[in-house]
Amino acid sequence: MRNLVIIITLIAGIFILAWTRSRRVDSKVGSETSAIFSGANLTGANLTGVILDGVTFCNTTMPDGTINNVGCNR
Repeated sequence: MRNLVIIITLIAGIFILAWTRSRRVDSKVGSETSAIFSGANLTGANLTGVILDGVTFCNTTMPDGTINNVGCNR
């Protein structure tokens, strides 16, 4: 019974780790993937838990209706 609990805990941990990594917006610049939102309309989008570090926003409407130009070179 103890081994079963350990196995279930490990499997749950793997699923949680995979789920949290899939929610991350990969914003590494260079040879890695980067995210650029240019003229995007995110009105009504649920960004709870999404990591947006280093993401470029150019004339992007955020969920609250504000315009975001963070990182935009205009």
